[in-house]
Amino acid sequence: MERAWPALEGGIAAVLLVACGLAALQTAAISTALPFSLVMVMMCYGLVRALYADSHKYPLDQVILAERDHKRVPE
Repeated sequence: MERAWPALEGGIAAVLLVACGLAALQTAAISTALPFSLVMVMMCYGLVRALYADSHKYPLDQVILAERDHKRVPE
């Protein structure tokens, strides 16, 4: 049994394009992609922290990348 999501997405896109025009379709695409992009940014931050901790052999809970006044890793 195949999923009906691709057909449903295409139908919604066609209805938005015919009824409201290209601006409505662009707005819908941006509004659905925004939460996913925020999750991707958080995942990138976590990956950078994990790679930094791994390359310096420190536990991940001791790595602080955002504070400017303190040392980045404990000595």
